[in-house]
Amino acid sequence: MGQRGPKPKPRKVLELKGRSHNKKKPELDAPTAALEVPKGLPKAVRERAQQVADWLLEVGISSGCDASAFQRYCEHLMISDKAAKALKKDGVLTIDERGLPRKHPAVQIHRENSLAALRFEEHFGLTPSARARLHPPENKKDEDPYEEYRRARSG
Repeated sequence: MGQRGPKPKPRKVLELKGRSHNKKKPELDAPTAALEVPKGLPKAVRERAQQVADWLLEVGISSGCDASAFQRYCEHLMISDKAAKALKKDGVLTIDERGLPRKHPAVQIHRENSLAALRFEEHFGLTPSARARLHPPENKKDEDPYEEYRRARSG
């Protein structure tokens, strides 16, 4: 039987959201590293994937252990892009073996891969709703240690 509740989010994502109350469980620190865009992607997909990789590195969320998840995200983008091109070329409807109009198979392929890519985007913080929940951590290096102590003691 699976675990109950939502999947835990990485500590860096929680820090960006501003949630500091969930400090019970230690988390392994993965060093921040750039994600490589897989070779063989169409130009538009490659450019989008590079933008995502650059943003994840800039925010400090990406690490080397995220490479396989990022590669799957890029594959879903590529398959969705190919299905969209097929739909643009052939149309949404196709004629089956009995001569009846039916939904083009690329419609389902596009839908499934778009939803899979969206799930990856939500986990990486790439959708507007996911970004709206992110808040950059406050820089406390300039604060006086005594003031920090007083604030912690007062409440």
